[in-house]
Amino acid sequence: MNPLPGGDRVIDRRTWLVAFLGLLTAPLAVEAQQAAKIARLGWLSASIPPPALSQMISDRLREFGWVEGQNLVVERRPGGMDRLPTLAVELVQLKVEVILAQSNQDIAAPRP
Repeated sequence: MNPLPGGDRVIDRRTWLVAFLGLLTAPLAVEAQQAAKIARLGWLSASIPPPALSQMISDRLREFGWVEGQNLVVERRPGGMDRLPTLAVELVQLKVEVILAQSNQDIAAPRP
């Protein structure tokens, strides 16, 4: 047993190790709590995305720990070029964290 500096309290190695590991794992517990949050992704496109593209994006999100139906909601808004500005406003009103535009044309759609 080792005395603590500046006092007469004594702490054994096991107690110190448990306390130290607790401090190291505290950020992991906070991260796990944050992961429980449901994120919202807005997907804006002029047309319905091809299934291969949807699968590729889902797979990539899964690599980062985001799984639709578990901790992720994807708000898909396909529509014609003339509807994109209205659909973009709708996604903003839904307070999505990120808006994914399928193409440069989707981003540059004319405003109403």
